[in-house]
Amino acid sequence: MDTLFLDFCSHRKLFALVRGQQVVSESELTDHTDEAAVLPAIETLLQKDGRTFKDIGCIAAVTGPGGFMSQRVGLSVANALAWSLRVPIAGLHLSDLYAARVSGDALWIHSTKKHLFFVRGFGTLKTMWPEPTLVTLDELKTVMCDYVGEVLPEQAAVLAVSPVKSMKDIADVLPAVIDKLTYTETPLTPWYGRGA
Repeated sequence: MDTLFLDFCSHRKLFALVRGQQVVSESELTDHTDEAAVLPAIETLLQKDGRTFKDIGCIAAVTGPGGFMSQRVGLSVANALAWSLRVPIAGLHLSDLYAARVSGDALWIHSTKKHLFFVRGFGTLKTMWPEPTLVTLDELKTVMCDYVGEVLPEQAAVLAVSPVKSMKDIADVLPAVIDKLTYTETPLTPWYGRGA
């Protein structure tokens, strides 16, 4: 069965076609303002493997965190495709992808505003933040560790963190990550991480 994976929450829009335990094709768009390019890009991704939209058996999409409009557009596309193709859909948190890509102690950090971050700990740091949590710059400055995620350069200069030296490629972990998801007919909603 072919699974279409969509990530509109990262700094780039990533699309992948997964079959069994292998990513058979992937592509990305770096322009978050060109929504008209999304469906043609997905169609091109499918065509690379001789597939069409009708070959998609299910859809997996990152639900957040991310830019407000990017999340909404991405999940609207995912939900619309799932509905029109009559296939099940599943969502996953961006930090779950990073959790699969690192081993040992690391902190997932996602910059959300100048002085606010979403964080989640891996390894021994999991005791501090086992789930994605919104923290301030001052709270984060007290932690010295390696990190993964998306931090602005000026923020990284203030924090006592350094990038993880190596991570597994997303294509190596994506099949196992999406295989563990629960697929339903329920439309996905964005994860904003700031309460209701």
